[in-house]
Amino acid sequence: MVFLKLFIFFILNYLVILFSLDIDFDQFKHDLNFLGFREVTNTISIFIVAFTVSISSLLITRIFKPFMDLYILHYFKFSFYVAINFLSISSIYILFRIYGYSRFFLLLYLIFISFTQIFFEKIEKHFS
Repeated sequence: MVFLKLFIFFILNYLVILFSLDIDFDQFKHDLNFLGFREVTNTISIFIVAFTVSISSLLITRIFKPFMDLYILHYFKFSFYVAINFLSISSIYILFRIYGYSRFFLLLYLIFISFTQIFFEKIEKHFS
């Protein structure tokens, strides 16, 4: 189930990057070049960023899972997942210095990924 989540998160983040026409990976490629990775293409950069965002979303969700019940007493799950995914994608984009992404597609990503997490949570409860 974790690999399916990772794959879906990866695809959704890949689509955000793909549909962002003005996205800029030059700083990230420069950083990779400084670390010794030569000849990094935009495609490899996209895969690295999308995979890192996906992994961080899953990790942050797992870390904050015990606090979810407390949070839900006052709010609802959707906003919890939106906050977690926003934290994940914004921290990775800032850390990797990715600029020029489409805010509209980023908003769509946050909505779709949050509903996806709610869907997977219901499936996990049903089968456990």
